[in-house]
Amino acid sequence: MNPRSALFDEIATRTGFRYGFGGQAHPVPAELLSDWERLRPSWKQVHGVKVHEVLSASQACGENDGLWTRAPAQGVAVVTADCVPILLARKDGKAVAALHAGWRGTRGRIVDTFCDILEREDESPSNWVA
Repeated sequence: MNPRSALFDEIATRTGFRYGFGGQAHPVPAELLSDWERLRPSWKQVHGVKVHEVLSASQACGENDGLWTRAPAQGVAVVTADCVPILLARKDGKAVAALHAGWRGTRGRIVDTFCDILEREDESPSNWVA
């Protein structure tokens, strides 16, 4: 099974944006695996609301529950079991984010935290889809 998002597919068609959803047996889809192994940031999810920008390949990102990047071809991810993954992308395909929304992140408003970061970076959340 390879779940897809109509919104992300439309961005991919226009821009070359690539994305995928993994599962327990194959956490990273086969078509993204070689890039992920080469570029993968390291982080520890902690069931909070901190979101970290990934600027370069293999970056150490510390403890957080969200990763985002504007770096071309850089991947971001989250791991979930009973929590909710929230995947976001700029409509022009130039930035992506992955947020881990457990009950603490949801209650702490991790999506609002990310929108605040975007606004501080002179980005409009309205230019993004989830």
